[in-house]
Amino acid sequence: MYFDSRLWQLTAGLRASMAGGIFLGLLALAAGIARYVFLGQLLARVFDGAPWQDWIAPALCVGAMVLLRAGFDHWRTVQANRTSAAIQQTLRGKLYDRIVALGPAWFANQRTGGVMLTVVDGVEQLQTFFGQYLPQVAIAAAAPFAIFAVIAFWDVPTALVFLAAALFALFGPMAVHMLARRASQARTRALNAFGEDFLDAVQGLPTLKSYGQGKAWGQRLAARARSLSDNTFWVLSVSLLTRGISDLGVALGAALALTLGTWRVAAGDMSVEALLIVLMAGTEIFRPLRDLRSVLHRGMLGQSAAVSIHALMDAKPLTPVPDTGAASAAPARLAPTIEFDDVAFSYTPERPAHQGLAFRIAAGERVGIVGPSGAGKSTIVRLLLREGVPQSGSIRVGGHDVNTLDTQTLLSHIALVSQDITLFHGTIDDNLRLGRPDATHEQVRAAARAANIDDFIMALPDGYATRIGERGLQLSGGQRQRVAMGRAIVRDPKVFLFDEPLSNLDAKLRVQMRAEIKALHQRLKTTSIYVTHDQVEAMTMADRIVVMNGGKIEQVGTPLELYDNPANLFVAGFIGSPAMKFLDGGIEQPSGVPVFRAEGGFQLPLPTEGVGAQKGQRVVYGVRPEHIGIARDSGDFHFSPLIQVIEPMGSETVIVAGHAAGTVTVSHRGRGEYRPGDHLPLIIDPSVAHVFDKLSGRRMAGGWSSMRQDTSTRA
Repeated sequence: MYFDSRLWQLTAGLRASMAGGIFLGLLALAAGIARYVFLGQLLARVFDGAPWQDWIAPALCVGAMVLLRAGFDHWRTVQANRTSAAIQQTLRGKLYDRIVALGPAWFANQRTGGVMLTVVDGVEQLQTFFGQYLPQVAIAAAAPFAIFAVIAFWDVPTALVFLAAALFALFGPMAVHMLARRASQARTRALNAFGEDFLDAVQGLPTLKSYGQGKAWGQRLAARARSLSDNTFWVLSVSLLTRGISDLGVALGAALALTLGTWRVAAGDMSVEALLIVLMAGTEIFRPLRDLRSVLHRGMLGQSAAVSIHALMDAKPLTPVPDTGAASAAPARLAPTIEFDDVAFSYTPERPAHQGLAFRIAAGERVGIVGPSGAGKSTIVRLLLREGVPQSGSIRVGGHDVNTLDTQTLLSHIALVSQDITLFHGTIDDNLRLGRPDATHEQVRAAARAANIDDFIMALPDGYATRIGERGLQLSGGQRQRVAMGRAIVRDPKVFLFDEPLSNLDAKLRVQMRAEIKALHQRLKTTSIYVTHDQVEAMTMADRIVVMNGGKIEQVGTPLELYDNPANLFVAGFIGSPAMKFLDGGIEQPSGVPVFRAEGGFQLPLPTEGVGAQKGQRVVYGVRPEHIGIARDSGDFHFSPLIQVIEPMGSETVIVAGHAAGTVTVSHRGRGEYRPGDHLPLIIDPSVAHVFDKLSGRRMAGGWSSMRQDTSTRA
């Protein structure tokens, strides 16, 4: 027998239904016993030559018991199916809630196929485990004692033989229980491995074909399938062994009972009528065991499914779970302000995402969060959505700590448009209503018009009732993006979160969508956070920009403040396209006036604002490509690097030239004047140049601050 106390705890609220099925099974068992008792009496009277009037009553009773047993079996089957369906729904609900509680950070580290098999196949196995196997175990355990009490009325020795055989058939398979458990668990692991690789193959089929790896992956799946087949046959072999033990008990019990009964009749210790009743009723003692044998395999599979389900239920989220019990009353409408106050957050101790993060976003403001991959940009979005809890500091929306707000209250104010757009199989209308199912058709159309997709939808044959296929693959990338924006607008949010929304689009469509999102913000006047690694998007989309690197804020300011007055080397190199060019060197005073001497040997004038550096100090000289000019007078240039690459852009020509201190990029309005290998005489305007300390990377002087006050905000 197979039983798991932890699985039993998951059936809370359904045990009465399971008990009802067991009770119906016991009633069917009682009807079966009565049938054989009446049948034994009938045959005894026939053998004694009694008139038909004497045996018609037991015959009618036999027929009644047959019908009654059939009715009880039918009701038991119906009850078992209802219980199984209820258990399936309950278990899937609990597993889904558990996955939601674990959050995207946990799910991102799992194989989708394995989790899917746990929720689908594992629950299917437990459905039969609880709906059929466990009730049958209870009936099989009660049957030997119930029938013993009946048979003992006619002959105790024979009843004892039946009882001993039944108990052997019931508990004998436990001798190979551990072997059966290992076999089932091995099959579960093999099934998960096959399912995970199969799902990867289906989802990545175009990639596999394009790289010519379809056959190699097919061989990998074949190996997984052979392993699954081998483990399945092992499970079946163990199942046959357990069934063989049960069959041995049944056969020996029947043979010994028949032998003992015949001997006792011959010795005059037992009547023929009693022998017939005992033998016929005795067959009923083994029927529940035979029924149990047919579902024993399902018990093994249920036990193995329990392993993966327990693993899922025991999994720990990678981030702290918000304390929903601490939620306090909040206003129906939160003010659309956002504040991060000294927030520190780590997915794992080895992977810090934020360190002392602090910034504030006013109502209606557009703020860009920009930085390289791994800077912690998208984590800001996850924390706002309460997918994690910071280890220290606080996050406030409308002046309320998000971890003290009711989740639904918080999320009702926020709409997300992300890089990986998830549209669902169904109609366009279904997808637009995802965040607000009760929206009217006019509200849906108004949102679609705001997202510039209403005309396209109305031009379709079925309009808003058009089905878009799985993941919306019947739509183009731009159309999917607009549907996602329309879906967000339908929610009527006060805060928009854009997480790399344009990264999967082509260059032309990105430019178009940037203009549409900016126009959308100007119409809706909502607070917006725009997360991107593309500084051009941040410069064009945001009122202010937060520049992040390594989980820390490098600088906060308007786009032009960051461009003109970068706080350090990182910001200077990250903001601007083409990027600022840097020259390594030091400060010298050949004639009493400080100058910059590059490692290539040439000198450059310093910005008009004093750099406050000592002679010999190592610095980095930075200049924007548009501030590097080509000298028209051959004798009036600062240095003359060798042209390496020429990139004609139409409106301008980008020239990359190399020298001993590195490379520089020049934006030139002319065409065809230079060739790779030519020397390019360059002159730099020192009034807009920048000087950075080599060790700390902080800006020492230069830029537009040499002509006006530096108004940038630094973290």
